[in-house]
Amino acid sequence: MNVIVVKNAEEIAKAAYEQIVSSFQGKSEFTLGLATGGSPLGIYELFRKNKPDVSHVLTVNLDEYVGLAEDDQTSYHTYMAEQLFNHLTFKENHLPNGNAKDLDDACKNYEDLLQKHPIDLQLLGIGENGHIG
Repeated sequence: MNVIVVKNAEEIAKAAYEQIVSSFQGKSEFTLGLATGGSPLGIYELFRKNKPDVSHVLTVNLDEYVGLAEDDQTSYHTYMAEQLFNHLTFKENHLPNGNAKDLDDACKNYEDLLQKHPIDLQLLGIGENGHIG
């Protein structure tokens, strides 16, 4: 394990951003797991500012609220569009379907997607209540 000590949120965002980009540069395919919340905001800001080539990067998100339409302002679909997907052209972007009529089937389909495209690197955050995700 490589531990990186930083002084503030700006430094951790920069270090994480650089690690993520160096992980997918030079690869023909890469699956990047993404998170929502406050932790990745600085990282997503650096993606928007620097606009790295992500045309070969497929993204998969951790979660979505059950019962919210994708275009609901509080959905993770909207969060990801505003923070990242409207600014860069990834190969594909995938989020769980929290508004599916059959949630068990939607979960199975997402698991199938993850089997087909195993995550190469997962970005996680730490919530205010201490959860990791």
